Amino acid sequence: MGLTGFQLARRLAGQNVHYEAAQQIIQNEQPPERQTAEEFANMQRLPAALLLCNSADSPNDLRPIPTVGSGAGKVILRDRPDGGYSDLADLPEAIFAPPYNCDADQIAAWEG
Repeated sequence: MGLTGFQLARRLAGQNVHYEAAQQIIQNEQPPERQTAEEFANMQRLPAALLLCNSADSPNDLRPIPTVGSGAGKVILRDRPDGGYSDLADLPEAIFAPPYNCDADQIAAWEG
């Protein structure tokens, strides 16, 4: 039995996987080859919350993230770009305002 998007995001977050590699793993492809240690060290690593936002299938998958309820989860999924969010600053501004009132600091600090 395969992993759900939520389970896979948690596993990838624990491994601190690079965004492009995570997307390829999610799509059951091989991760890109690392050409040099310096290039790998310079790759942007995504926070656990962003990996979960990019792999969630339903708003309820996002409920473990602090201050993100099902309403904010719907907005996150509705506004998610085709390639997923590349940065926490790309999350929809609407989730940080009423009625959702998500807390950007708590989202960024969430480790899964």
